[in-house]
Amino acid sequence: MRRGTSARSQETHFVTKTILRAALFGALSVPALAQAAPLPSTPAIVASWRHATHQEARAEARTAHLHYSLAQEGLTGTFDTWVTPSGLYREATDRGQDDGARLLTAHGATRRDWNNYVRRLEGAEAMRLRTAAATARILAFGPPDAMARATVGESPDHRAWTLAYTAPGAGRVTWYLDRASGLPLRSVTTGEDDDAVTTSYADWQPGPGGLTPRRIAVTADRGTDTLTLAAAPVYARTRAADFAPLTPGPSDTRMGSDSVDVPFTMAANHIILPVSVNGRPPIGFLFDTGAGDELVNTARLAELGIAAYGATQLGGGGGVQASAYARDVDLAIGGATLSRQHARVVDLSGLEHIFGIRLGGILGYDFIGRFVLEIDYGTKVMRLNRPENFAYRGGVPPIPITIEDGIPYAEGVIAVPTRPHIPVHFAIDFGAADTMILTRPFVEANDLLNLAGTDRNVTRTPGPQQMYTQNNRRGRLDEWHLGPAVQRNVPVSFSANTSGAYASPAFAGTVGEGIYTRYHVFIDYGRRTLILEPTATTNDPFRQRPPYGLVILASDDLSAVTVSAVAVSSPAAAQGFQPGDVIAGVDGRPVSVEDVRAVLAAGGQHVFVVTRGGRSTRISADIPAPR
Repeated sequence: MRRGTSARSQETHFVTKTILRAALFGALSVPALAQAAPLPSTPAIVASWRHATHQEARAEARTAHLHYSLAQEGLTGTFDTWVTPSGLYREATDRGQDDGARLLTAHGATRRDWNNYVRRLEGAEAMRLRTAAATARILAFGPPDAMARATVGESPDHRAWTLAYTAPGAGRVTWYLDRASGLPLRSVTTGEDDDAVTTSYADWQPGPGGLTPRRIAVTADRGTDTLTLAAAPVYARTRAADFAPLTPGPSDTRMGSDSVDVPFTMAANHIILPVSVNGRPPIGFLFDTGAGDELVNTARLAELGIAAYGATQLGGGGGVQASAYARDVDLAIGGATLSRQHARVVDLSGLEHIFGIRLGGILGYDFIGRFVLEIDYGTKVMRLNRPENFAYRGGVPPIPITIEDGIPYAEGVIAVPTRPHIPVHFAIDFGAADTMILTRPFVEANDLLNLAGTDRNVTRTPGPQQMYTQNNRRGRLDEWHLGPAVQRNVPVSFSANTSGAYASPAFAGTVGEGIYTRYHVFIDYGRRTLILEPTATTNDPFRQRPPYGLVILASDDLSAVTVSAVAVSSPAAAQGFQPGDVIAGVDGRPVSVEDVRAVLAAGGQHVFVVTRGGRSTRISADIPAPR
């Protein structure tokens, strides 16, 4: 279940959505509409900016420290930045309930998360930090000489000049400068999932480094954050301590031995692990490398002894939905425990109805990153290995991965008719049931509906609209390559989503359980590797089930199997199924959602007993067998 992380990543959860994060073009108090005018030169705009803010280039080594009060996601706290003209940058967020920090030096980018776990930043996540650092540096010290080479333009309303500038190693930022005063009004850049984000600046105050915006409004599709300067900026000689490496807290993980075996079950082709939360009886948690955090189901908070705080939204493959946070969550998985965890809180009732089971939450990066995981689908056992004592003994070459916003990515290749080598930036998503889901922008850019589409009808995830909801068409790839792993003639999904992660051009798609169940799997976040060992089923032909037209969900109390939809003109409709039917049994035995799903997958002739309008009805079903 690929999410943008909480979304969202979204630096994920508590890490502040820095001065770069906002929604497009928030309302600003500006002079009356100006008339179009000839564009000034870029050097002239830069000079006007420096003059307006009284910021002249200074060569001495010094650090600007700015201290803000923060209002974010229903919480208040503080946000501090330290930045130098040479590009060193540190930020620290404290929201009372959680805190974290990010650091950028010549040695790289790192983050200390809300569980005091330190990891290095890579890919787009590191790029966003470098962009935040470049923006903070420009605000603290004025536009650099290199900005004179920026692209100049004018806002559509003629009220501002624009400068599109890309600092070395950072992302592109478009600055809007008031034509009358020369002061920056806002800056626009790219956020997670390629969303445009904007930051507005107001109430410029004099200080030792020139004028500084006292108020920064950060508005994104998940809400508005406000930064207010709480003290005069401090400019002082740079100290090594200002940018010392981030220090992790004490380990939050305990294991009785170097490895722990945890049996799991499969529900709708997802791994479900038994987890004891805060000493309560075990409840199922979905294993999901596509989740940047641990998640707790809103519906299960009371029985798990968890209180929520804050209010935000969490993004997923299909969009966003309301979310909150929790702290002091203790998780016990087999003989391993994770103590005093922070987690996101989100409604997972839709997944409960799809799976037909009670669901406590989702195990994402915070769990996965603590271990080297070995998954044996044949025995349905996941082994948790202590990373420092683990050594891979097999002979399969590892697949390199990167971790962005807590989600692993790898580079692969696909082949379709007339295009035998298409590079693909994949999310490694064990929370996705399909073989692959390719994003709508990637499908369109590579004309895959015409080259490899097999069914242009759009199918939708059953149940209520939630962050994981998918709208897909079906296609088929001639080949798929990920490191040494190769699959041929692979049925896949082409996303038709217009929102959420699968509508983003930031990645090409996800590789899911339809692939991984064919292998013996090792996941090692610490060494940034994924290993797919072949098994007896690796080269089995993929079986495609012809559509039968019956969509099932668990009832509200999860005690019964209900027919939520019947496709028009489908075999299921012709044989007598109707929406609202309650399936009481198949072939003379009671069934669960997973039992009925298995019957539909296998095909053949079966007798269903359904309850309709208080009466029991028998339906003789002839279900097409998979090809």
